Amino acid sequence: MKKLIIALSIITMALAGCANNNDLKANIFGTTNPASVKEIIANNLNNPDFVIMDVRTPQEYAEMHLPGATNTDYRAENFKDELEKMNKEKSYLIYCRTGVRSSEAYKIMTTIGFNKVYNLQGGITKWMEEGNPVVK
Repeated sequence: MKKLIIALSIITMALAGCANNNDLKANIFGTTNPASVKEIIANNLNNPDFVIMDVRTPQEYAEMHLPGATNTDYRAENFKDELEKMNKEKSYLIYCRTGVRSSEAYKIMTTIGFNKVYNLQGGITKWMEEGNPVVK
């Protein structure tokens, strides 16, 4: 009887461990460097569920942005409302000029239930410093 209880305890812990691992895989959040972002973009080139989002102003976006990026202005009054309209199951790579606004946008997005958000550390400034392409 003791062996059965021990065996059931081990099985229960193992199953609980699997559930926790699945939960971790379901939510991917983080600030990541340009080299990792370059890899994330390359791995998602033809993925319709991957969005590159520039959270700078439309003027900044018009001057230059990452290839394939869309623009959702963090400073706009309706920023959070615009986020609420987006598909929270998609993967989002967000960035700004130096990482300040995108860090704040990241906090909002993860708080309201986005499942996968990557924040480009150092923003487009660091991205360009490392020789990565932009659209002008």
